[in-house]
Amino acid sequence: MIGTSMMMTLLAVLIGLAGAVFLYLAAPAQQLWKCPVPKRICTFVGSGLLCLSFLFHLMIYGSGTAFFVLLTLLMSVWSLLPIGVALLKQRPKTQ
Repeated sequence: MIGTSMMMTLLAVLIGLAGAVFLYLAAPAQQLWKCPVPKRICTFVGSGLLCLSFLFHLMIYGSGTAFFVLLTLLMSVWSLLPIGVALLKQRPKTQ
């Protein structure tokens, strides 16, 4: 059975993941979407989601642990997302 702290952790990670993706979309060199995205909205939404994720992490962990868990999540998403997008775009189309 999944406990309450496990659900809070999962929710915090998913919200943090969404916030990191929104901040990635606000970057000028993003390759996820071809159409232009409103950078100001993506920045505000991403920042808000990251703050919410940090608050959820604070409910579970101490302040130092919550901060570094969020930084580790950001580092992972911002390192792996551009590589994954580039690999998917280079995949040859099958006929």
